[in-house]
Amino acid sequence: MNKKEVAEMFSYLLDFYPEMKIKEGTVESWQSIIHFMRKEEVYKVLQSHIKESSFPPKIADIYKRWHGNMYPQSDHKAGD
Repeated sequence: MNKKEVAEMFSYLLDFYPEMKIKEGTVESWQSIIHFMRKEEVYKVLQSHIKESSFPPKIADIYKRWHGNMYPQSDHKAGD
């Protein structure tokens, strides 16, 4: 995902978690971790998280769901 897509992702998340705090640098920090993920993949993960949790996702929640649930045969290993 590129920086613009990550910013749009936060806008989407704020619709469900209006209490979520996004500070300066958050978009860049998250983008540095999920840069290799496709937008469609991340949104599938977010939709699952939104349905199951009343708390906003942390970056680890997204990565774990993406890696473990969505693509268990992925080449991306923990720590990549």
